[in-house]
Amino acid sequence: MSKAFLGGFVLVAAIAVGAVDYVNQARRAGSKPGAFSVSAYAATITGRFVDQQAALAAERTRNELLALPTKSFLPEAPEGWTRGDWSAAADAAFGSGYDMAEDPSVPEAMKEDPTLKALNAVGQAAKARRDEAQVYVYEKPGAIVALRAAKIAQGGGLGPQNFAMQMVANNIEAMSGKDGFAVVKGVTYRLEKGLFGMQDQERDYRVISGMIGGEVRISLRAKAEDADIIALLEAIDYDRLNQMLKAPVAGIGSAAPEMTAEQSLALATANVAEAAAAQRAETIEQQRRLQLAALDISFRHGKMTEAAYNAAKAKLMTAPSEVGFIAGLAAATEAQPAAALSEAQPAAAPAGGVFGMLGGLFGGKPAMVAEEAPAKAAPTVSTGGFGGNCTLTNGVKRCRFGN
Repeated sequence: MSKAFLGGFVLVAAIAVGAVDYVNQARRAGSKPGAFSVSAYAATITGRFVDQQAALAAERTRNELLALPTKSFLPEAPEGWTRGDWSAAADAAFGSGYDMAEDPSVPEAMKEDPTLKALNAVGQAAKARRDEAQVYVYEKPGAIVALRAAKIAQGGGLGPQNFAMQMVANNIEAMSGKDGFAVVKGVTYRLEKGLFGMQDQERDYRVISGMIGGEVRISLRAKAEDADIIALLEAIDYDRLNQMLKAPVAGIGSAAPEMTAEQSLALATANVAEAAAAQRAETIEQQRRLQLAALDISFRHGKMTEAAYNAAKAKLMTAPSEVGFIAGLAAATEAQPAAALSEAQPAAAPAGGVFGMLGGLFGGKPAMVAEEAPAKAAPTVSTGGFGGNCTLTNGVKRCRFGN
C-alpha cells in the first residue's frame, strides 16, 4: 500500500467522522446541518475539550482522596480540646465492641477453640484497622466525642444472599428509632435510638450519624453538649469528602446555605421523618414482592387453586400490610405444628412451607392442600413430578405404595 493511498484513506475517514460529529452537534444545538455555522461547531469542540479535561482532573482528585484515610477530613482539635486515636478513655466511655474472649456467656471450651480464637483475632484486628483509619477521639474536661468518617462499599450484586441481607437491613432500619439532630453544611444528622428506641435508653452517650450521597457516612458517639458537637461537625472538610463521590452532591460544604440553630433542627426533623416514611414504604413494597413470589411458587406447585391464587394476589396488590412477611410467617408457623401432619389423611393436613406461610398472611384457618381426601387409587410410579400417590409436605416428598 502506497503512502499516498494510506494518506488519502486517513483523510477520507477523518472527513467522515467530522461530518457525523458536525451533524450530531447541530442536532444537540437545535439546529440543522448547513444552518449550524462553522464557528458554532468549533466552539463545541473547545467546550468538549475543556469538559473532558475537567472530568479527568476531577477523577484524578477523587482517586487521590480515596487513597487517604477518611479521618484525614476530620477537624483539628478545637481550642480547649485534645485529639487522638481511639484510646482507653474511649473504651471506658463508649465500650470497645464485642470480643468473644471477654464474653462471660461464652463457654471456655469455645474461647479456647483454635478456629474460633483465630476468627475472633481476625475480627479484632479488622476493627482496630478501621478505627485507625476512620476515627479521631476529641476530649476536654467533662466531654468526649468519638468522630468517624467512613466510605461505604457500594454494590453487592443481585443474588439471593444480597437480597436477603438487604431485606434484613431494611427491616432493622424500619424498626429503629431516629430523630432529627441538625443540618450541618448541607448534611442531615440524626440521633440514633436503636431498635424500637430501646438502645437510647440503655446507654449514657448519644449516637449521631449523617450521610453524603449514600457513599460517605459520618457518625459519632458523644458525651457532650449540642453546641460542642455541632462545632466539631461544622469543622469537617465536607468539600473534599464530597469530591470522593462518583457524583458529588449539590449544596454540600461551602455550597450549603447558612441557617440558624432553630432552622437547622426543624429541617433535620423534617428530613429524617420524610426519609423514614420513604424507607418504610420501600420495605413494605419489598416484602410484598417477596410474598407475590411465594404465591407464584405455591400456585405453580399445585398448592392452591387458581381462584385462591387470584384472590390472594389481589389482596396483596391492593392492601399490603406493614405487618408483612415476618408476622405472616410467625402466624403460619404457629398454625401448623409438625405433629399435626397425618399420614392417614395427607390431604387434610395444613400446607407447609411457602403456602402455609401465605395461609397465615391472609388470616383465617390454615390453608389446606385439598378440600377432600382423594379416593384410593392403584399405586403408580413416576420418574418425574410427584407421582399419583406422592405429596410434597414441608419440602419432603411422601409416597404411599399399595392399598
